[in-house]
Amino acid sequence: MKRNEMTKIKQNNIKFFSQKTIKAIKYYVYALVNPKTENIFYIGKGSKNRCFKSWKEQNQKKDFIPRIDIIRYGLSEEDALEIEAAVIDSIGVKNIDNEVRGHKIEKSRIVASDLNLQLGGEKLNVEEIKDNVILFFPHKALARGENLYDSTRQYWAVSKGKISKKTDSGDLFYKYVFGMKNEYVLDVYEIIEWFPAGTTISSRTFNDDGKTRWEFIGKNISQKIEKLYKNKRLYERGSPLITPQRGIRYLEI
Repeated sequence: MKRNEMTKIKQNNIKFFSQKTIKAIKYYVYALVNPKTENIFYIGKGSKNRCFKSWKEQNQKKDFIPRIDIIRYGLSEEDALEIEAAVIDSIGVKNIDNEVRGHKIEKSRIVASDLNLQLGGEKLNVEEIKDNVILFFPHKALARGENLYDSTRQYWAVSKGKISKKTDSGDLFYKYVFGMKNEYVLDVYEIIEWFPAGTTISSRTFNDDGKTRWEFIGKNISQKIEKLYKNKRLYERGSPLITPQRGIRYLEI
């Protein structure tokens, strides 16, 4: 594969909540947000997958892809109506944040896809992982709203020895990469090849800090691997996996 070729990767944009999440959230109040400005432009209340229906309707009207934020969940329908009215009466995102976060912060505003992982993600102990994988934690890039695939594959100060290591059959020793957010596996990619940082086409801008950094080109995984690892919550010794300081962790079987 040439360096200027980038495999099309499925994005982690959920289209519905899992049944486990639906049962847990009951009624909820949600916001549709312009991710470029962080401005809320639509407030609603609903149950089950109502927020995704609104997202689809609004997405057709906008020149950007809206984000769904869940402002409050686990509500009765009556409470959801009251909170929806209160939010609509508010005068901005900061006021909404202050109002919501003042009470029961564990059910405060959260990105819909994160909530689905938090409530619907299955636990997986790292000791149960049956493949050699590299875990990348691109928290800063994701916080800036950057593409999940590009944020996961770039720009890492990884060990050249580790990423070039091969099995006896000539395959890469570390075959898969997990794109992580805290202990959650947002997506999984199969590595095709590694390149020096900033040498492949990307949605991101590479700022050279003088360190030797690398990036990979990846492809979508098989359904078998996806079922094993994607959207799981990783645990180690009975506790949620801790994010390493460098944002990189190697797991060997």
